Amino acid sequence: MYSNVPFVHNEETVRIMAGEPIVGGIPDTGSPSSDESPGTNDSRKDRTRYNRQRCLWMTRAVKQNRLNYRELHEYLEANDVDDYSLAYLMDFRYAINTCCRHALFREHLINGAKEFIGAHTCKNKLCTVCNAKRAKDLRRKYRLFFDKNPDLLHCFDFFHLTLTVPHNESGGFRGKRWYADELMREFNFMRKKQAWKDLVYAGEFGVEVTKNENGLHIHIHSLLLVHKGPQNRN
Repeated sequence: MYSNVPFVHNEETVRIMAGEPIVGGIPDTGSPSSDESPGTNDSRKDRTRYNRQRCLWMTRAVKQNRLNYRELHEYLEANDVDDYSLAYLMDFRYAINTCCRHALFREHLINGAKEFIGAHTCKNKLCTVCNAKRAKDLRRKYRLFFDKNPDLLHCFDFFHLTLTVPHNESGGFRGKRWYADELMREFNFMRKKQAWKDLVYAGEFGVEVTKNENGLHIHIHSLLLVHKGPQNRN
């Protein structure tokens, strides 16, 4: 997870790493020196703990990518797919196989600790690493948004809405196994209804695809801000 390309990073960065680093540490988490503030040691411990958590999370996500890569390889070996799907799946397989292959570390002179800085990611929406990072960034944006608009937390109720349509393994929905576009059209039609506009102030949504005994299960998850009132969640 590291590159042999030289790099320059600010504080205490030296040379190219010769071997696989033991990551997650930062310099001196012992007693603070006399010229340090009392909270310096605690902040270093927090920084070390956070850095180790980042390394652990990324390691687990990369392992899941490798598992997905093997399963996808076995699927392509055992099944015939059309040219369009094959090109898409090959690009996806390449992306998750190369994601986080190169990473940047800082080696500290004080104790030789290797601090993880970041990794080169593939940006694929189906990648375990990149999807989790995207979700984390999205959660941060929402927290900042509601911090700046606290009145929304008091004036409206939050409601998690899940929507799907009848479907089965053979016919899907209205004869289509992939019916995300049809589902979106139905959702957009519902949102134009006056009853919806009277009840819902704002919201966001996303489309999720899973698979069960009825074939592809395409459904919508939506977080809504609804006007306060009796039985407003119904």
